[in-house]
Amino acid sequence: MGRRVGEACARMGVNYNFAPSADVNSNPANPIIGVRSFGSDPQDVAEKASAYIDGLQSAGVLACVKHFPGHGDTDKDSHKELPVINADRQHLESVELYPFEKTLGNGAASVMTAHLDVPALEGGTGRPSSLSSGIVDGILRSRWGFDGIVITDALNMKGVSSNYPSGRAEIEAIKAGNDMLLYSADPETAYREVLRAVKNGDIRQQRIDQSVRRILSAKYRLGILTRRAPQTDTSHLVRDLATVEGSSLCLTIMENAVTLLKNEHFGLPVKDLSSGNPVYVLPLGNGGSSVFTSVAGTYAPVKILPANSTARQVKDMLPDGARLLVSWHEDNPESFTPQAVPKGDAELIDSLSQLPGAAFVMFGNPYCLLQFDGWKKYGSVLLAYQNMWAAQTAAAEAVFGSIAPKGKLPVTLDGEFEKGEGLTFKPIGRLAFGFYPQGGISAGAMCTVDSLLADIPATGSAPGGRLIVARGGRMVIDRSFGTTMYGDSLSRPVTPGTVYDLASVTKVSATLPLIMRLYENGDIKLTEKLGEVLPQYKGSDKQGITLTEILAHNGGLPAGIPFYKYTVDKKTGEPLPEFYSMVRSEEYPFQVGDSLFTCASYPDTVLARIRACSVKPKRYVYSDLDFYLLRSVADKFYPQGIARAVQDEFYVPMGAVSMGYNPLDRMPADSIAPTMRGNSFRKGYVIRGYVHDGGAAIYGGVSGHAGNFSSAYDLAKYGQMLLQKGYYGGHRYLKESTVDRFTRYVYGTKDNSRSLGFVKKQIGAKADNYDAFLSDDAYWHTGWTGTIIVVEPRLDLVYVLLTNRTYEEKTFGLFSENSYRFKILEAIVKSMEQSMEKHRK
Repeated sequence: MGRRVGEACARMGVNYNFAPSADVNSNPANPIIGVRSFGSDPQDVAEKASAYIDGLQSAGVLACVKHFPGHGDTDKDSHKELPVINADRQHLESVELYPFEKTLGNGAASVMTAHLDVPALEGGTGRPSSLSSGIVDGILRSRWGFDGIVITDALNMKGVSSNYPSGRAEIEAIKAGNDMLLYSADPETAYREVLRAVKNGDIRQQRIDQSVRRILSAKYRLGILTRRAPQTDTSHLVRDLATVEGSSLCLTIMENAVTLLKNEHFGLPVKDLSSGNPVYVLPLGNGGSSVFTSVAGTYAPVKILPANSTARQVKDMLPDGARLLVSWHEDNPESFTPQAVPKGDAELIDSLSQLPGAAFVMFGNPYCLLQFDGWKKYGSVLLAYQNMWAAQTAAAEAVFGSIAPKGKLPVTLDGEFEKGEGLTFKPIGRLAFGFYPQGGISAGAMCTVDSLLADIPATGSAPGGRLIVARGGRMVIDRSFGTTMYGDSLSRPVTPGTVYDLASVTKVSATLPLIMRLYENGDIKLTEKLGEVLPQYKGSDKQGITLTEILAHNGGLPAGIPFYKYTVDKKTGEPLPEFYSMVRSEEYPFQVGDSLFTCASYPDTVLARIRACSVKPKRYVYSDLDFYLLRSVADKFYPQGIARAVQDEFYVPMGAVSMGYNPLDRMPADSIAPTMRGNSFRKGYVIRGYVHDGGAAIYGGVSGHAGNFSSAYDLAKYGQMLLQKGYYGGHRYLKESTVDRFTRYVYGTKDNSRSLGFVKKQIGAKADNYDAFLSDDAYWHTGWTGTIIVVEPRLDLVYVLLTNRTYEEKTFGLFSENSYRFKILEAIVKSMEQSMEKHRK
């Protein structure tokens, strides 16, 4: 942190920073130090202040440790009056003075003297410490041998100016041993009086020379005396200061700071989401809570309760077993002193504390908690210290277990919670948030990625899309680009919540996990033949195809059958009335477009056509028909159907609530990217929320090969579960051995380089093949609508790119021709590899 602050100061042309505070804030009533202190433990304060100083000065900026001899144990503000420190000498040496001696001994360039009355050091004269030669010269110079710059705190502060007018205060400060005088109340008078004091011998010339030498020495070290006066380039100043590296560091600091004070019955993290019920959040206080609630909403459905609710209203709104997060948000994160907690908030917090599953999260100064006791009654209490975006993000991550709370309480609270306390738990494998530097991705690589993403809508390859990249369990790239449609009044900018038709990614994200579950439960064997699993195929030329061959597309089935073409007029292409109706009915239950429904019997016709089609000799042919058959296999064991089964078994417990078939049953149409302006049997319709694939559409929108929808983030959760060998969010969905079995090569030959469901790196391909940069452990799948999911275990990587390239594609096949899915991935992977190589060296 110190290094980053130093770099920011240097960029602005600031070469001297009056920081850090080395005060030990042991008095909760302290009105002026507060959050500027690192805490109430002298050793902890010394260590953190020293680290800050090292970082700051390594960037070429002088540090100034303050407020000597220690402003932490006061209940008065030296801006307004002279505070008194009534501690004895032994206490001062072991507590207040300790961090200053350590930091100055470790190389701090300067120290700021405070306006304090310290009888144990000054003999009860009432003289401010900043004007005391016994304190400044006696301790800093004589005892500790410090020869850096000593600067006063502002001399216009009432702690000194009430009894020492301008001129007198400055003279006394110089005589005490200060080298620089900060913020004189009357600089002209002060100058005249100091000059007069030097001339009449009240201040020795030698004393002035000593200070000038120290100041010039510091300027020399900074290069001020040997170079031309630096000119700060103000162009791009905000851009240079507001860097992604700075945001990354800020989030890292807050993730390490959040402190778990209580966790009875292991109430945190929130694990079980299987009910599908929302997590209820009641944000209180005057500060904003939008980041906390939005980040929480990426882990689970969230319902925000009105802050003006009564306790009875809150209890009435909660269903049985509901999880409630009560949060209190301070509205001024820069305030030195704790903000007052309104009586109504304190009473409401208290009233809700005994609800089962309730947890309390504090976004504010820990001393705020001393104002009321209700928070102590909660089973789980999390302290986030501030209300800034990074604190809200880190708290939500901790609540849902994507990070472990690592913080330790920096101060003591009422004797019940001692400084240094802080509980933790093991993270449960949910995705955390972050920035591309945390993923080992360079700024140059990100420029390439962003350029390629911008090129997609610019070339008419797709209206827009979403890119998610996760590495090491952290989402490090999150990009929305373009719009959902080209220049249409119904078009919307792509957002994190935009849902896409996954097309053939359905195979591996819906059908495959159910087949994997059946395999590990012993319901099916990969060596079983189709005729053994599905008796209706006995006697057909498909009865001898094994499940392994079906999963690896090696059973000889044709690539596909245009099922919908049998349902339209051969000449006009219009839907035939025996297959379609404009009105839903028992006979026509399956909606395939706005006001268009297909007949209930046609799925049986589809299966009959598959049974009747001819099988060629067994070899690799990528075929949708394989996954029509696998849906039939899954249906045999999941009587509720694969759509409900995959939601109940995987998506809902994972918090992937956008994933699933027939999304219009769960969300409004404008949250879904359309895939085409209807053709064939859906002419004139904008296909939005209905599956793009014609065969899946007339199959009720639920097929084994197509029909699944998802946001990019929810699909990334699924990918992370696979990367973690079947584990996600504290729940094991699949055995490690099952994931290994289904993601390794089946045949491992040039003719068939697939796994049981996934695509893998082509064996025997040329060095410039599109997948050459990936490892043999990687596996992925693409979809016709412009989608892809990639899992690369070697880099601990999950990659998801979703587009709706089929919507009014300007040039057919341009999206695939430009190979955006793999060019973007290649830029990311190569940057990660370069970063790894750099760290190895």
